[in-house]
Amino acid sequence: MSHASQDMLVAEAPAKEPEVYQLQIFDALLKQGSLTKAALQVNMTQPALSKVLAKLRIYFNDP
Repeated sequence: MSHASQDMLVAEAPAKEPEVYQLQIFDALLKQGSLTKAALQVNMTQPALSKVLAKLRIYFNDP
């Protein structure tokens, strides 16, 4: 198998199911209406919360 074919297989692999803490963070984001406020609520930095949100967006295929 060529290197390009291997890369395509990796790119098409399904995203890992969200963990409970990630869904709790998403819930805080919906309730607070902003990344900064949600990050304060769940005691995370805003960049860390953004990374969790990015993983959820991949899982739910949200561009």
